[in-house]
Amino acid sequence: MPCNILRGPAGALVLAGLLILGASAAARAEPGAASIPPNAHKSRHSSEWQCDDGYRRVREACVKVVVPEHAYATDSHSRQGWDCARGFVQEDGRCIAIAVPPNAYLDSYGDRWECDRGYRRKDNGCKAIQVPKHGYLTDSSSGEGWECERGYRQAGGDCVAVRVPENAYFFDRSYGPGWKCLRGYRAEGEACVKIALPPNTHLDQSGNDWECDAPARRRQDTCTRN
Repeated sequence: MPCNILRGPAGALVLAGLLILGASAAARAEPGAASIPPNAHKSRHSSEWQCDDGYRRVREACVKVVVPEHAYATDSHSRQGWDCARGFVQEDGRCIAIAVPPNAYLDSYGDRWECDRGYRRKDNGCKAIQVPKHGYLTDSSSGEGWECERGYRQAGGDCVAVRVPENAYFFDRSYGPGWKCLRGYRAEGEACVKIALPPNTHLDQSGNDWECDAPARRRQDTCTRN
């Protein structure tokens, strides 16, 4: 007789209910089904969970984020859950004001300082750049912070006039003597001397030296075909 109870529509409903209960029990017993701790919610993009805003994950729990003075909460679920405000840096769980020296300003990130134009960083302050006569300030962070005007070249901490010798012309460059010999002449010391072409040679592309006619090759001051 007990078998007859499960026959008919009523028996089908009882059987379906038993199957649903069994499936629910199996799901609860599934190894990958992890419980969600307080102040957390299931991630929309994975089967994991993540902490609510204002909380951060510490192992398998969500701990309330305590935002110190001069800081603001972030939506990042890593690190401490807050960042220091502009003009402050993190130190031992606090936000410490950045000491900006005279003639300096906070950079675009707000967590460090840079010197004003006309000053260079030295130790923990900004020192004025001493621009010599016939020099001008540059925006380059390397070098002296200044360059010489056209017609002058750097010599130590000064700008001295470029003296162009005979058979030469002014050559504007940040290094070198500031002049270059004309084609057919080569520099020797502070002068330009005429190039004496050996047999079977011609001026090279620079015009300030010579090379052998093909197929000869240069060997010191002569040309050989070996």
